Amino acid sequence: MSGNMDTIDPTLLVNMTLGQPPPGKETNFINPETFKTQAEISMNLCMAVAAVFIILRLYAKISITKMYGWDDVWCILAFAGLVAHDAVSISLLAPGKGRILGGHMWDIKALDITKATLQKTLASVCLYAVAALFVKLSILCLYLRLFKVKTTVRWLIYGGMAACSILYTASVISNMILFVPPPGQPQTLAGWSAKAAAIGNNANHLAIFQGAFGTLSDIYLLVIPVQSILVLNLPLAKRIGVSLIFMTGIIATACSIGSLVFRVKVLSSTDLMWDSVKIYIFSSAEITAGIVCACTPVCAAVFRSGKGNFFSSFAQRYLSRTRRSQKSYGTPSEQSADSGDRKFGFARPPRQRGEMDSESTDGLYSTQPKSGCDSSTRSVELTSVVVK
Repeated sequence: MSGNMDTIDPTLLVNMTLGQPPPGKETNFINPETFKTQAEISMNLCMAVAAVFIILRLYAKISITKMYGWDDVWCILAFAGLVAHDAVSISLLAPGKGRILGGHMWDIKALDITKATLQKTLASVCLYAVAALFVKLSILCLYLRLFKVKTTVRWLIYGGMAACSILYTASVISNMILFVPPPGQPQTLAGWSAKAAAIGNNANHLAIFQGAFGTLSDIYLLVIPVQSILVLNLPLAKRIGVSLIFMTGIIATACSIGSLVFRVKVLSSTDLMWDSVKIYIFSSAEITAGIVCACTPVCAAVFRSGKGNFFSSFAQRYLSRTRRSQKSYGTPSEQSADSGDRKFGFARPPRQRGEMDSESTDGLYSTQPKSGCDSSTRSVELTSVVVK
C-alpha cells in the first residue's frame, strides 16, 4: 500500500494509522502523547553546551594560545553538523503533518508521512555520520599534535583516522543507496515510500553496525592518550589529573552505548517512532560529548590564564572586602585573612628572579619522560594546547 499512496483516495487514509493501539490504548489525534518536549529540551541543551565549549575554544585560540590546527577546523565543522542534525531532527518531532518522530504509531496518521519526512529522516541519519566523523577527526588531530613523536601512537592515530573516514563515509553512501529512488524511478512520495518499503530491516542493520563502530571507536579514542600519559615523568596525582582531561570521552562512550541499545531495540519494536526518537537524542548527546572532549584540553588555557580567571578574581575581591569588613569590627586579623587567601590559592609569596614554582599549574603539563624512555619523547608538547 505504501508504494501506491499517491494513487489512493485521500479520504480513505484520513483515519488510517501506522499501527494498531495495544490493549488498553486508544488512537488519539487531538492531543496525542509524544516525546517532543523531552527531545526538544535534550537537543537544545546539547547544542547550548557544545556552543559554550566552541566559544571557549575560539577564545583560547584567538586570545591566549594563538595556535591553530586542523583539529580546530574539524571541531567547528562537527558543531555545524550537530546543529544541522538537531535542527532537522526537531523538525520531525510529532505531532503534525510530516512530523512522525517521537509519536506512538497508533497516533500517527498515514497521511502525516510526506516526501519531505523521508528526505529529512535520511538527512538526519547522514548528518549524524558526518558530525561523528568530524568530531573524531578533531580529537585524533589533537592527539597527533600532542603525541606524534611516539611512532606507535602516531600509527594508531593514522589508523583511527583512516577507519573513521572509510566507515562513516561508507555509512553515508549506503544510506543514500538504500533510501533514495534510483534514476528512472519517480522522485515522488510513492517512489520514496516504495524504496523505504523495499529495504526492510537492512537500514536497521546498517544503523546497528554504525552504532557498534561508534562505540568501539570511542573506546579506542580513550585508550590512546591515557597509555601515552602514563609514561610521562610526573607525580601520580598529576598524571591522573592530565588523564582525567582526556577521560571526558567516557561520556561520549556512554552515549554511544545508549544509542546502540536503542538501535538494537528498534529491530523488534512495535512502536517504531516512539523508540527511534531515543536514538536521535543519544546521537546528539554523543556528538556533544565528543565536542566537549575535543575542546577540554584547549579550554583549560582559559581557566589557567589571567585573562580567563574570572572566578578567581571575583573570589579575591570578595575575600578582600570581607577582610576590610572584619578589620573595621576588630574581628580576625589581616594576617589571618591573608592566610585564608593563601589557603585558597589567591595569594602567594613573591617569587625571586629565576625561581621556578614547583607547584605551578604549568607543571601539570610537563612532558619529561620517565627514566629509560626515548629522549625524543621530551618534545611531546602537551603545553602546546594548554599553555602556549
